[in-house]
Amino acid sequence: MADRKFWSSRASSTLLGVALLLPSMSVEAGPAPAQVQTFEVLQPRQFVILRRHAQAFVSAKEYAGFALDASEAPGAWFQIRYQGRAVMAVENTPAGLVISVPAGVDLLAPDVLRLRDALRIWLEHDER
Repeated sequence: MADRKFWSSRASSTLLGVALLLPSMSVEAGPAPAQVQTFEVLQPRQFVILRRHAQAFVSAKEYAGFALDASEAPGAWFQIRYQGRAVMAVENTPAGLVISVPAGVDLLAPDVLRLRDALRIWLEHDER
């Protein structure tokens, strides 16, 4: 009988602990923000090179549903889309070059993160 009371008491304290923990977990489990990286503003020629890297990536993965959407003006912006959803946006603003990937892209299109890293390395180590 004493064993039953011990286990019953332990189970209720465990349930109480879980009940107290759940509300704090739900606050932290909100949607993650987009991952944004900024760099120095690129000259139009440099932006064209960056866009060509993205185009090569998309061309190699077109069969999987990747596409490139770009502005008419060279050196302004482009997006990489996967099955119709934007998975990377690159914009050359007056404040700097911005590369943004939405939260969850690692699950939807993990190859885009490798492209983002390759672009970052090019931007950081390219002799301009």
